[in-house]
Amino acid sequence: PIPNVIPFGSITMFYGESFAGKTRELPDVALRLRDGRLFCGHPTTQQEVGIITTDHYWRLDQGKVFRAAGWPDIPHVSLKDKDVPVDWHRLKTDDSKYREELLRVCCRKLALTPGHGTVILDIGEIFITKETNDYNAVSCGINILQGVTYDQFGLTVIATGHCSKPSGKERTEIHHH
Repeated sequence: PIPNVIPFGSITMFYGESFAGKTRELPDVALRLRDGRLFCGHPTTQQEVGIITTDHYWRLDQGKVFRAAGWPDIPHVSLKDKDVPVDWHRLKTDDSKYREELLRVCCRKLALTPGHGTVILDIGEIFITKETNDYNAVSCGINILQGVTYDQFGLTVIATGHCSKPSGKERTEIHHH
């Protein structure tokens, strides 16, 4: 979608603290990809864009943001709004087969054209692993994610993710290095 920055079929993660504004930036990125407009000075490839939301109700959060940006009808799937059936108890476990099938169901519902679309995952970790500090779990989860989004649906992924602030002591140590 953005040559030499975000290659077709890749997974790109944008991490930030909770309430840092990640979701608020998504419409700008999505509209630039949809319309083929420059992104941070880089040309983009015009394409279809859809969003899968995982931790907020569409009508109360992302829907308002996209409506305010002028794109109220972006193709979307909201897990919290039950746009697809979700077993939250099973999703809370590290059942990678369930995560994979849920992602597949969401991608089918979005129905973006293979080879010509980007799916935004807000928040992406839910489809990767619950063990975000375990390199092996994250690596395997990302490969499974790409196996569904790229190998099966021909899509690029732009995902958001949460990270936390370091504690006061760690913050001091970081600033002193």
